[in-house]
Amino acid sequence: GDGPPILPSAPAGTEARALLDRHLSAFLLDARRALQLSGRAERLAEETGQKDLAAAARLANATIDAYRGEIDVAERLAADSEKTLLSTIANPQLAMVQWARGAAALAAGRYDEAWQQLARIFDPADHAYHPHVRSWVLVDLVEAAAHSGHEGEARVLVQELESIAA
Repeated sequence: GDGPPILPSAPAGTEARALLDRHLSAFLLDARRALQLSGRAERLAEETGQKDLAAAARLANATIDAYRGEIDVAERLAADSEKTLLSTIANPQLAMVQWARGAAALAAGRYDEAWQQLARIFDPADHAYHPHVRSWVLVDLVEAAAHSGHEGEARVLVQELESIAA
């Protein structure tokens, strides 16, 4: 199978969440391992009826696919996941939809679109707003801003996060 359980005595639903948490750590270090973890998390989440976690796992893959240049795949996974998340109460996961979409647009050189997608994560009035995900996507947001004329807006967002970090 998929390897030993991450949490040996935990139910599959709890293991799915743990796999997603480990995916985020592996994401920057080893994309192939991250894809394995998110794939396993998606299967477990589907098996246990946790549609929001399965969608989050697909979004994790979408973001990696975007960074690898598989833009069509990333955009399809983001759209599919968004449909699932909009039908649940898992709106914080919508930030992950925007991250995948923004990463795909950035990889395709559609910088203004990337800015628009990623900026939603920073807007408290938007359903995709998420206070933690903002820090994860900041580098992508700044890159999109630098190529699309949104440097001033990005500077304000960076300063906001700097004050939080301080």
